[in-house]
Order: sequence, then structure tokens, then C-alpha cells
Amino acid sequence: MAFNRPTLRALVTQSESEINALIVGADARLRFSVLNVFARVWAGLVDGLYSALTFLSKQLFVMTATRQFLTLIGQSYGLPRNTASASAGQVRINGVDGTIVNINTIFSRADGVQYIATTGGTISGGFALVEAVGTTTGLNTNATQDTQLNSATPIAGATSIVVSIGGMTGGADEEGDDSYRARLQFRLQNQGGAGTRADWERWARSYSASVTRVWVIPLVQGAGTVGIVFAEDNALIVPSPAQVASMQAYLDEFAPAGSTVYVYEPTLVPIDFSIAETPSGQPTVRQSITEELTDLLFREAYPANTIPLSEINATISSAVGETDHILTVPSSSLTFDATAPNFEVGVMGTITWL
Repeated sequence: MAFNRPTLRALVTQSESEINALIVGADARLRFSVLNVFARVWAGLVDGLYSALTFLSKQLFVMTATRQFLTLIGQSYGLPRNTASASAGQVRINGVDGTIVNINTIFSRADGVQYIATTGGTISGGFALVEAVGTTTGLNTNATQDTQLNSATPIAGATSIVVSIGGMTGGADEEGDDSYRARLQFRLQNQGGAGTRADWERWARSYSASVTRVWVIPLVQGAGTVGIVFAEDNALIVPSPAQVASMQAYLDEFAPAGSTVYVYEPTLVPIDFSIAETPSGQPTVRQSITEELTDLLFREAYPANTIPLSEINATISSAVGETDHILTVPSSSLTFDATAPNFEVGVMGTITWL
């Protein structure tokens, strides 16, 4: 039987009735009666207790638990919330040959984000490459190739300092409730085994909060092998070689005896569309269509999967404000390759509005 929480007004009425029933000649409904005040105070206190009980009841279940309670549930299943992480990559120092770049040198971006060199180097052939990591954690520590940097301590002989090829990647904020909730629900709905698809996805997702999507490719290199392809959508989507190597080392610890895991980066494939929409030329309709198609690709455009043409048309039709359309590109279903080392993941390309 469902429980219906009484309203504050109902609690006030109930309190007034109880007082009138227990005290002969009393009328707690009189506006300026002390008993009327008591009835409202008691009703307010009980309403507060109902609020607390309603809140606590939601903390019992993964679907409705909030922040600290969700974390406690996850910890009880041995699935902690992913913590924030710092980005890492290479810094390129251009300058005079023979110039020494010391380990622990601090590099700063224009916005104040800093990186510390974890290796030293000497400029040769006009440049030196040193490994560096963010001094703070968070998504904001990521940086694209050629981002300008400055050294906190001037390096004599250096003419410019930039983020090198591959960028600074791997930085992530602490895992949010929505991502953590989805990961915990996945864990509860897919109990552990000896290296099932669900196991590998769960293990890969636990690597870092920067990992947003994981695809498991069985028998990628023959019997006893499994391929893991992962994306970091909050950064550059495609993880850096350093991140792939780090994930490889991490997952090697989980591989059941007799099995081998191979970690790959996704191969991004831009998907173009040509659409004649009705009503035509309205920015809000076009924006809605774009968002729906982007979401479809995010969910369904992954290695070894096929998106039927009918599903693409249905997605366009679901856009707010769209009443009809003609789709000319693509003209057939979209299939994404899953043959090593090219594991295709579709991303939004160009939409041509006809």
C-alpha cells in the first residue's frame, strides 16, 4: 500500500481536532487561541519529521541517493567515487642547444594553471621535450598542443615554451553524481564474473573520472584476448598515447589468468548529414535536430555497431519543432569498424541544410 504524506494543512487540522477531543470545552480552531498556536507548532514539528523521513528514504536506493549517501553505498560495494586527477603530457622548450631544463621546473599558462617537469632535459637540435604534470587537479588542467607556457624561473637560452604534441590530457574533475550513479547501477545489475564484458567495462571505467565511454571487443587478437577502447569526452575524446599506456598497465592487473588485454584509442569518424527540414530555415529547429543527432552518435556510434537509417530518420523526427524532413546523406545505415587498430567512433561532422 502506498504511503501518502499528509500536507501541513492536514496536520494542522488533525492537531486541532485532537486537542478539541481531549480538552472538554476547548476550541483550538480559534485564531487567537493559545491552543491554536500549539496545534500549528506541533503540526510544523511533525511536518519536519516527515521531511526528514522522506529525505532519508531516498538515500536507501542508488537511483535516488544524493552525494555523501551515494558515496557510502558505492564504498560498501567496493566501488569508490573516482577522484579528481591532474593532466600530464610533454612540454617543448625551444631555444639554444646546450640549454639545460631542470627537473621540477614550473611552467605556467596565461590563466595561472601550472605544470611541473617530472623529467629534465637538454636542448638539442633547437628543442627539448620534458614530461610534465599539473600541480593541481581538474578538467581545467588539460591543454591542447601549442598552448603557450612560461617558466616560473627563467630558463637562460629558451626562446619559447609550448605544450607538445598530444597536449596535456587526463585531467578530470571529481566524478559527478550522475556518472557515479550510472557506474554503480551498472555494477549492481552486472555481477562480477571471470572477465565478462561487464567486468571489463567496469574495470576500465574505474580507472579515472576522465574516462567517459568504454567499448569491449572480444577476441580482438584471437582466443584469450580482449580489446578495450575508451574515450575521454571531457577532454579531446581520443586519449593520448600516455593515457592509453597507463590504462593498459592498470587493466593488466585485472586480466584473469590465461587472458590478455589490449587497450586502444578510438578512431574518430566525422558523420555528415544533408537534410531538408520542415519548417525550413528556423534556427531553433535546426539546433534541436543537431542536438538530437549528436546525442544519437554519442550513444550508438561505436565500434562494431550499426545505426539503421530508420533510426536516424526517427531521431530527426523527434526534434522539437520538426514536422517533416528529407534525409539524403547518409543514404544507408551507418556501420562502424572494429578491426584493430582502427576502432571507429562516429562524431558529428557537417550538416548541410537543403
